[in-house]
Amino acid sequence: MGKLRELESIIREVLEVSRLEGLDFYPLHFTCCSLETMCSLGAMGAGKRFFHWSFGQDYHRIKLYHSLRLGKIYELVFFSNPCLAFLLESNSPLENKLVVAHVAAHSDFFKNNVSFSSCPQDMLHLMALHADRIKLFEEEFGYHQVEILLDALIALKVCVDPGDPFLEKDVQPPTRDILGFLRRKSPKLEDWQREVLLMGRGEMIYFWPLMETKIINEGWATYWHTRILREMDLSEEESIDFACLQGDILKPLEREVNPYLLGYALFLDYREALGTGEDFRSAGSGKGRLFFVQLSDSRTGGKAGSLYLQEDRPGMDGGGEGR
Repeated sequence: MGKLRELESIIREVLEVSRLEGLDFYPLHFTCCSLETMCSLGAMGAGKRFFHWSFGQDYHRIKLYHSLRLGKIYELVFFSNPCLAFLLESNSPLENKLVVAHVAAHSDFFKNNVSFSSCPQDMLHLMALHADRIKLFEEEFGYHQVEILLDALIALKVCVDPGDPFLEKDVQPPTRDILGFLRRKSPKLEDWQREVLLMGRGEMIYFWPLMETKIINEGWATYWHTRILREMDLSEEESIDFACLQGDILKPLEREVNPYLLGYALFLDYREALGTGEDFRSAGSGKGRLFFVQLSDSRTGGKAGSLYLQEDRPGMDGGGEGR
């Protein structure tokens, strides 16, 4: 009970500082869970979802990565309203201070970034309903038949286009939304198979902005958890532990890009370019300029996810996405 009260106190303190720093986030619900539960949530991407063997592969990969000390899952946060966050039960008090601040910044990003504006906020609930529906199809048509369809669905999971304006029209130009096209146009699919593709496509569209904004989402969360912890009254021991933890989060990786490091560097560079020192808000245009993600077509030479400057969001007082 003492540890729970300590965690509640940490959450209140960190969220209070986060609000004072200008973050505007959804209500947050925190849950402490075991490593096994964290690995399961990370593999499935939701609390309850349809079963597929690839999720088991992801589970063992995540757990092996953790057991070899190649990384640690401190938290997971899911886009919803309220925002659901899961903390590893073995986290130290200092680690919980960092991840609560990180989660608050992710939630601020979810609430204010244009990429998430049309994303359904109740998709986690819908995923649970989809899981029950697909279970009924397994009982009616056989597990093997459903698995074949889910194999194809998972293989084509990135072949969706949330902004395709031609998807529901009878005459369509070339489209990148293969899942949507197959659901509407395939002459071989039965009604239950079209329904599975419809549910699966909806889930993939939910994950799309998470993938598309990965670097700036993690950079935004890292920038703010750094700033928030520097504003808190940390003891000397906690300050040293924070420096060590921050160094681990921001270390370069050998074989891949570290999204925390790259995203954090982008925001530091942007802050320097504004000439605002420690405060985005004092630039006049400020934080609101960071919340427009230009969704351009890669076929025309654009790059999805690039930062684009825009006017402030209304009421922002001068401008002010687990590792």
